[in-house]
Amino acid sequence: MMLEPGLWVNSLAESAPDCLGSYTNTVQLTYDTYTETWLTAFDVVTYTSEITVSNHQGFDKCALPSVSQMQTWWQHSPYWVFNIYLGGSSLACDNPDLTADWVWQVSQQGWTFILTWVGPQSPCFNTTKPKISPDPEVAIQQGRDEADLAIAAAEALDLYGDKVIYYDLEGYTDNGACRAPVDAFITGWTERLHENGVNAGAYGSPCRSYITDWWDNTPLLDDIWIAWWTHTSYDPDVTVFEREGCGLINEMWGDNRRLWQYAGGHYETWGGENLNGTIDSDVLLGQVTAISTTTQTVTTRSPQIVPLGAAIPLRDAELLPGGDGWALQGNRILWRSGTTGIWDDITPANISTILDAAFPDPVHGFLITQSPDAALTLYRTTDGGETWRSAPLPYVAVDVGAAYLEFVDAQTGWIALKMASSSAFSIGRLFATVDGGQTWEERMLPLGEPVQFSDALHGLVSGGPMGDELYCTTDGGHTWAAADEQACQNAASQPQLAGWPQNTEKHTQTDAKNAWALTRNGSCGGYLPLGDSTPPDGTA
Repeated sequence: MMLEPGLWVNSLAESAPDCLGSYTNTVQLTYDTYTETWLTAFDVVTYTSEITVSNHQGFDKCALPSVSQMQTWWQHSPYWVFNIYLGGSSLACDNPDLTADWVWQVSQQGWTFILTWVGPQSPCFNTTKPKISPDPEVAIQQGRDEADLAIAAAEALDLYGDKVIYYDLEGYTDNGACRAPVDAFITGWTERLHENGVNAGAYGSPCRSYITDWWDNTPLLDDIWIAWWTHTSYDPDVTVFEREGCGLINEMWGDNRRLWQYAGGHYETWGGENLNGTIDSDVLLGQVTAISTTTQTVTTRSPQIVPLGAAIPLRDAELLPGGDGWALQGNRILWRSGTTGIWDDITPANISTILDAAFPDPVHGFLITQSPDAALTLYRTTDGGETWRSAPLPYVAVDVGAAYLEFVDAQTGWIALKMASSSAFSIGRLFATVDGGQTWEERMLPLGEPVQFSDALHGLVSGGPMGDELYCTTDGGHTWAAADEQACQNAASQPQLAGWPQNTEKHTQTDAKNAWALTRNGSCGGYLPLGDSTPPDGTA
């Protein structure tokens, strides 16, 4: 913890545990004019997923082993990687013990993971379970739908970070009409995973699943998991280039993007543990999913007197109903009590650069920060800044120039990202949440500018290279339409913001969806969407 200079006393409640948990650290700082007390609770570890290339061996088993069984095998077996069946309509076993906690505990033993989804199979596959449509146009959409289900299953295990998910496509008897829809299905699967920032893999046999058909797909699968049982049990000398044939050559997915299941169902015992059943053995030189850990801090502070100081300008401010308000000054969040009028510094401890803040009400608030390595983090509070917790944000592959928060209530909000596309132009990406920032869905954004919403559906975005573009949405940001270019001539909005230095003038309003602000010289130099309003004199 970084402490400001002054007289201080540190009272440590208890030592930090070496497992998941928390401890408190109370610090009292005495200054010339005021005293403040911090009570800080440290979450020892949090985790997220990341992609790593494994050159070890692994195994897969339909029924989930227990945490203790996995520990025994980690200590005694030659395996480093375990396959997790995320689910799917064709999965042959039920694993109720598969939870985020199981993944966490096993990852801390040292295991990394193959993530696999087992959904509909080939139209020619002999099963009563759901199949891929023989119509390639339908099949490609099925692939996209299964990708959405697989992502949701991974996120249910708290795997919100980078990951690769493999689709299990079992062998089938080809009658000449099944390979095209399967190929289309894999294309849809890959497309949708990539749209969500997830790497795409697939499992199958060269001779029975015809995986070489997928080599010419656009987009191409990131990784392949080859099912070809060339051995009957564990072999320390096997490689991912074990054999060529059935159209498979070593150049296909040869650059650290290949897994090989070389031995089918067989029994193995390590450390006296046989896992109560058979396993399949795999050798890897390709991408798998690992768990990375970080330390998360949640800070609680008592009310304190905070001198604002004139040297650091306010970046943003807002007054809320009841007289409460907040201000973003430098890299700290200040809270004003409507009852006492006292400003309180509620900034989370050890926070990175704050890009934006939003408080839809006096209790719920959100911050978005950017670390030195350009990673984005969302902080949220449900008690007016007494405590903060971090939440994962969608992965963005390029550096973000600016980020803007907008929340209409405690659950419904948006993050608008501005990213440079050239020296003079930028693009925007929009993410929406309906659960208070726990999960995010990408939507459309025509401009890399802040968005303003009056409710969950109706919003505006304005700006552009010349500052003369305005778009509106009526579906929460899924689609946007350009507003009437002539609306700027006679439409503005009554200011609805308190504490924001806006140079607006008296106005009239002619269109319920357009709102405008004037520049200092009275010309229309841009748009400030402030929501629907009624002029103070009742005119229209």
